[in-house]
Amino acid sequence: MMLCPNCRFDCPPDFDFCPKCGQALHRTCAQCGSQTPPDFAFCPKCGNALAAPPEEPARELETEPMVERLQRLMPAEYAERLLATRGQVAPERRTVTMLF
Repeated sequence: MMLCPNCRFDCPPDFDFCPKCGQALHRTCAQCGSQTPPDFAFCPKCGNALAAPPEEPARELETEPMVERLQRLMPAEYAERLLATRGQVAPERRTVTMLF
């Protein structure tokens, strides 16, 4: 398996593009034409230096969608308590049963 350099999705080695984000999984050497993984700095066939992949500009984090996603994952009562106390929830004791 091969990890996509963009989204870290586990792709089969015979794929040329990531099925999750569409990122190219191989680069072509300009000198010999062989396919190389995107994280290689030099061609393994001829030793030619490969051009560095273009870096994407840093994306700004969207805080509102993140808050909505987190609220969907936690119980409504706990989310309301967090919002009411601005994240400063007092510790609480709970009875827990554990099986080993």
